[in-house]
Amino acid sequence: MKMRFNTQQLPIRIVLSMSFSVMGTWFGYAGACFVWGYIYSIGSTVITDELYDHLYSDVGRWGAIAGACSGLAIGIMPVKLPFIIFTFLLAHSASVFSGMIGGASGWKQGLIAYFGGHAVVTIGCALLLAFDIIRSIVRLAKGDTSP
Repeated sequence: MKMRFNTQQLPIRIVLSMSFSVMGTWFGYAGACFVWGYIYSIGSTVITDELYDHLYSDVGRWGAIAGACSGLAIGIMPVKLPFIIFTFLLAHSASVFSGMIGGASGWKQGLIAYFGGHAVVTIGCALLLAFDIIRSIVRLAKGDTSP
């Protein structure tokens, strides 16, 4: 996998990352609501009806924000489009799956697992982009201008 930060592709990457951010908003909202519904379906051993109703809109809203952040970070990665799509789908499905596993033991653990999955993806993609930019700067400092 050849990764190089190319400034000529920057406008395309910005549009791509914004598109994945919008898709991530919808995937994040749906995923958070799905995990929250799964936690509620387990029963009163995990969550009460009052707490479920009180936090329902907040969980969906924060899920949309987390999905948008991870979608933005995935969309700006300096890799080819098929890998970006694969990473996007894998990140959202892994977050939902981890939220379901964590939610089986408690509602707090389920939300921590779901939002933690998005945090790991966002931070990982940001580090990948930062390392690629640093590598490009070092290459330019050495005088290597090949793309």
